[in-house]
Amino acid sequence: MNLRLSCALLAATAAHAASLKSPIFEETFNVAHERLVLRDGAGLGGPGTGVSGKAGDRAYSAVPRSTEQEPNGPAAVATAAVAPESLSALTVSFWYYLDEQGPELQVPLNTAGFMLLLNQNGLEIRLEHSKEAPRQYVFSPGIQGPYAGWRDTGRWIFVAFSWARENNTLSVYQATPDKPVAFMRDMIRETPAKPTLPRVDLTRVPEVIGNTSPRRDRPLAGRMDNLRIFDRVVDRVELEGIRRADLANTGISFN
Repeated sequence: MNLRLSCALLAATAAHAASLKSPIFEETFNVAHERLVLRDGAGLGGPGTGVSGKAGDRAYSAVPRSTEQEPNGPAAVATAAVAPESLSALTVSFWYYLDEQGPELQVPLNTAGFMLLLNQNGLEIRLEHSKEAPRQYVFSPGIQGPYAGWRDTGRWIFVAFSWARENNTLSVYQATPDKPVAFMRDMIRETPAKPTLPRVDLTRVPEVIGNTSPRRDRPLAGRMDNLRIFDRVVDRVELEGIRRADLANTGISFN
């Protein structure tokens, strides 16, 4: 990329970041959030454990007893619905750092009508639809991202995916601290008749970060940072603005 194009991308990134619409859920983990309860060994890491490495930056941290079928493992359990309404479009972005791959799978997110898994095949995203006939639409991007394997240990990985119900297309992106956001691939499924299925019974099936729900038997072994959920499609340039702000630990001025 030449200097002129690079400067143009930086300018576009700054402009997008400055006008970014607020997410419907945001958790930086720098302080305990009132909407999350950290349970069974989950906690906040010490100063500098977040992706920026700066003293004021902390991350969600969990050291499970096991990452294979461990009931009531560490998790951040939501005390209120992350997305109380059904969603016709969404974008999710966050950072994660695996201490170990685990023998089968780990679940970073099980919330807001979707589940994100790290399994032997790499990354898998499931979206839930239809109260009358519950169904999951499964999107499997694969084991290798543009820069890193999704199950790589000992490194921060930025993952983002966006989805629009109107054509049931899911777009996947990856970045690292030293590499900008890169588009991985689009996946298209049969268009669902309804939007995502929101959680209505948080007592029976709570919304969970860092594990599955309700048994919490697939804990994440490592750290997570700067989770954001939007009720719209967010493009690559906007995601790059988020990545840069996270690495500087400056926060983002949302509208």
